[in-house]
Amino acid sequence: MSKAKLPLKIYILIVIFLCHLLSVTYESDLYGNIFSPIVAFYSSYVIYSSVKKRAQKETDLT
Repeated sequence: MSKAKLPLKIYILIVIFLCHLLSVTYESDLYGNIFSPIVAFYSSYVIYSSVKKRAQKETDLT
C-alpha cells in the first residue's frame, strides 16, 4: 500500500460512513442495516492493512 492509496481508502470510508449516517438520520432501516456491516468491515480492513504495512516496514531488531 503506497502513501497515495491511504487517503483514497480513508475518503472511501468517509463516503460510506456518510451514506450510513444519512440512512440512519432518515430512519431507513434497510439501508442502515446494509451500510452498517460494510462500514465496520471496511474500516477493519483499512486498520489491518495499515498495521500490516507498518509491521513490514519497521522490523524489531531485538
